[in-house]
Amino acid sequence: MSTLLQEFERDQRLGQSGVFANLLRMRDSEVGAHGERQKLMAREVGQRMDLAESDVRTIEAAAHLQNLGLIAIPDPILRKPGALTIEERLTLQGHARHGFEALEHTEQFGPIAHIVLHHHERYDGKGYPDGLDGETIPFASRVISVLDAYDAMTSDRPYRSTRNPREAAEELIIGKGTQFDPAIVDAVLEALHFAVH
Repeated sequence: MSTLLQEFERDQRLGQSGVFANLLRMRDSEVGAHGERQKLMAREVGQRMDLAESDVRTIEAAAHLQNLGLIAIPDPILRKPGALTIEERLTLQGHARHGFEALEHTEQFGPIAHIVLHHHERYDGKGYPDGLDGETIPFASRVISVLDAYDAMTSDRPYRSTRNPREAAEELIIGKGTQFDPAIVDAVLEALHFAVH
C-alpha cells in the first residue's frame, strides 16, 4: 500500500510540476524550453555525481522550475533585445525571489524553494539575491548555476551571439572558483563529455 501511495504522490508532484512548466512555456516559449533542457541536464549530472535518486529528483525539479518567477516580470523587460538599465536588471533579478514565493508554501515544492531562490548566487559571493558564497549556497543551487550558464551560452539570446559547446565549456572553466563551484564545473563538463582541465 505504501508503494501505491508513493507512486500516487510522485504522479501528483510531476503533474503539478507540469502545470508550472506549462505556464512558464505559455509565458515565454524559450524560457520553457530552457527549463526542459535544464531538467534533462540536471538528471544526467546528478547521476554522474552518484547522488542518491532522491537528490537527483530534487535537483531535477528545481532546475525545471528555476525560472518560474519570470512569470512576474513585465514583457518590456523580459523581451528587451538590448542591454537592460540598472532598474530593469534589478527587476529581472527579482525573478529568483518570485519563484521562491510561488513555491515556498506548497507541500510538494516547498523543499526546492530555497534552491530556486539561490540559483543565481556566485561562488565568490557576488551573486544575488543574498550574496551567499561557497558552500553556504545550497548544493543544488550551485549545480543549477553551472547548468544554467552553460545552457544560456549555447542558446539563442536576443542580446548576444550563441557560443558553441567548446567555447561555453571554456567559459565555465574560467569561472571556476569565482562564479562557479570548481568541483561542480568539473562534474558538469564530465557529464557533457568535455575533458576537464
